[in-house]
Amino acid sequence: MCRIFRRALPVLQNARPALFLVVAASILSLLPDLDSIVGVASGDFGRFHNNITHSFAFGAMVALLVATLMVFVEGKRAGVAWFLFAFVCYSLHVVMDYFTAGRGVMALWPFLPDRFGSPVCLFRGVKWATGLWSSQHLLTIMNELIFVAALALAMAVIVRFRRTESKD
Repeated sequence: MCRIFRRALPVLQNARPALFLVVAASILSLLPDLDSIVGVASGDFGRFHNNITHSFAFGAMVALLVATLMVFVEGKRAGVAWFLFAFVCYSLHVVMDYFTAGRGVMALWPFLPDRFGSPVCLFRGVKWATGLWSSQHLLTIMNELIFVAALALAMAVIVRFRRTESKD
């Protein structure tokens, strides 16, 4: 699964395969925010951000593209695993933005043009009005790192539980 990352990043060839999955997960999880580049370049951030790139359908298209690429690199058996991996990583961003204060996400585009947002906000979100290099962004980073740490802890507990259960 990590062969493509070793080829793309020769500097990391001796690193553990888990590092490549972390890099891949990070890239895939950030892809929905590519729309912000267009927003910043056009000077109309709100018009472009949190639109169709923040939908599960768009995430499925990205996952299909990743899976197709990986089938050529690793063979047919890799396709389903890479599709699921890419879709989960991409969708996690959409879900996190759903729980972020703001105008919501177009999670069900193209089926519904509506924006959805949670009444309970778990994430602070980036406050662009404070400027690109604002210290306020540190609070956002800390908020999201706590969430990722909680997810990693939950996964470690589940894996450990399954290992001990399978030994019995």
